[in-house]
Amino acid sequence: MKKESIVMGIAGLILGLVLGLAVPKLMGEKQQTAEAPPSPEHQEETAPKAPSPEQLNHVIGQYQKMLKDDPNNIQTLLELGGVYYSAQRFDEAITTIQKVIALDDKKHEAYIQLGNISYDTGKAQAAVEYYQKALELNPKMSDVRTDMATMYRKLGQFDNAIAELRRVNESDFNHYIAHLNLGIILRDDKKDLPGAKAAWGNFLKVMPGGPQAEQVKQMIAELDKQIAGQATKTN
Repeated sequence: MKKESIVMGIAGLILGLVLGLAVPKLMGEKQQTAEAPPSPEHQEETAPKAPSPEQLNHVIGQYQKMLKDDPNNIQTLLELGGVYYSAQRFDEAITTIQKVIALDDKKHEAYIQLGNISYDTGKAQAAVEYYQKALELNPKMSDVRTDMATMYRKLGQFDNAIAELRRVNESDFNHYIAHLNLGIILRDDKKDLPGAKAAWGNFLKVMPGGPQAEQVKQMIAELDKQIAGQATKTN
């Protein structure tokens, strides 16, 4: 059996989450919590069962063997960096991805991985810079732009976060996380209740049913109460 085929089963499970794609991150929710707190967190949608540490270590070992035969194989390095990321071996992931950039500084997937590591380790400014570089190379990645908006919010740069999410709305209306996150920022950070209601209304156009839709409907109902209360005070 070829070495490449040995790793494909587990690696295929991993790489859909970590290679070349930013995992969509939902502000206010982590692992489908019942209510949405104000801080931005990760949301992994319908993710397959995570590989065990033993499986990850096995895959890492196989990639390392492949690199002994071809140490400058960019795709293998990218994939190994992704597996290191999944295993939360961030220092090794960074070193591996930096080798990719040294070989080819136009690989947007490399900057995404570095951005994701910075996101997960709380380095918001670094995450923004890596995501910006990735978007310079491939501007059509809605997930990356949405994640960058989350990092802008963490930095207190609310207008930048809103601008990036509106870009996603314009180019990829069906990206429901962008609508939800936009509403959270408008409600919590900008105190723009009508704007938040409009953003969540767009969310419901994309996701009209399901548990998340019911939660958003409840959030809109609360907004309506607040808007009505403000109108009463004004009168």
